[in-house]
Amino acid sequence: MFVRRASSSLLRANRVVFFSRSTKDVIPKQKKEKTEPDSDPILESAEKIFDNAKRSLQNNHIIQSKKMYEEGIDLLSKSREPTHQTSLIRAYNSFAETMRKIRNDSTDNQQREYLSSQVLSIYKKARELLDEQDTTEQSIKEFVDFWNVQTYFNLGSFYYVDLEDYDQAQHNLAVCINSGTDVAADILADPQHFSSIDLGLIMKTNMISRYMMAKCLLKSSLPLAAYDKFSDSIKSYNKLKNVIDLSIQDHKRNIQCMYHQGSIELELKNYNKALHHFKQALDFIVNATEFDAPAYSAIPLDANNIGQELQDLLVGICLLHIACNDIKSAELYAKMALHVVKNTNRPKSDVNHAIELCKKQENTTNNQQQLQELKKFNKDYLYFLMDFVGVEQHDIK
Repeated sequence: MFVRRASSSLLRANRVVFFSRSTKDVIPKQKKEKTEPDSDPILESAEKIFDNAKRSLQNNHIIQSKKMYEEGIDLLSKSREPTHQTSLIRAYNSFAETMRKIRNDSTDNQQREYLSSQVLSIYKKARELLDEQDTTEQSIKEFVDFWNVQTYFNLGSFYYVDLEDYDQAQHNLAVCINSGTDVAADILADPQHFSSIDLGLIMKTNMISRYMMAKCLLKSSLPLAAYDKFSDSIKSYNKLKNVIDLSIQDHKRNIQCMYHQGSIELELKNYNKALHHFKQALDFIVNATEFDAPAYSAIPLDANNIGQELQDLLVGICLLHIACNDIKSAELYAKMALHVVKNTNRPKSDVNHAIELCKKQENTTNNQQQLQELKKFNKDYLYFLMDFVGVEQHDIK
């Protein structure tokens, strides 16, 4: 049996918290009764409006929601109270994120263009408001540090990627990574001084940013630069895996990093290096699913929840076998990938392409040493993969 590790003290709620002075500093000692915090009708009204706006957006009532957000924002923008300003910054980010999702669901090009301009405008307002904050008070400085990182992350990882503007995405992600690195360094240098920034969340944001940067570099046809960023993301993962509880999505992303590195080496015809990265990804899956693997605490990975990652990996291994003139083995991996497609309803264009290559036998090399490496690889991993995918030997012969 395994024992799941306790959550790190670094992992707190995914939000910034402000701490006020203790009531004992302001209440005379002879008075024992507790005082309730002063109500803030303006803030309460705005928060209620924002909640209603989110619900309207979820129901696709865009114009109605837009008016609600404008009403709530107008209500708070008249005030310079710090709590009003911070609520406004959160509202801008929430509004932009929801509008972005609706934009992606829209099939009307004119509406998509309009929503894109709205999203960018909202993010710009959030950035301007962050720049205006007086950071002499530590709690405000921490809030600004945190939301600077998050806003640049949202712009780089989502907004500009949606628009396929990978240069701008890379720029915003670079700012996010640099800012996040600085904030993390400040916290690590003096952890007692920081009360409200979640260090684990900042480091996790940096990890994801490096992965997204690598994907953008691939889209920009810069595979070697992408390879380095995938390496950076893996390093970040390895630092975090025993510090905070990572999600299934984080583990899937790490598998994808190894797969992409293998694919890049395969394109460069560095077959042994490609095999090394594919093996790394498989070792990760093996270790993650074993109950006596303390580094992972038995991550609940299976062929369903990592269907896309498994499919990509099997296709990559198939293509590697084709490149090394082992068509028989290549067909086995292609058929396993097809089995994953059928069970998880994944797109199968890449799998079909691999199967067609097997039929055409478009071989590029016949290096005996590489064939020996692949033979050893198959001995070590083939039956594990068959069991993991859930196929019998007669199903793929």
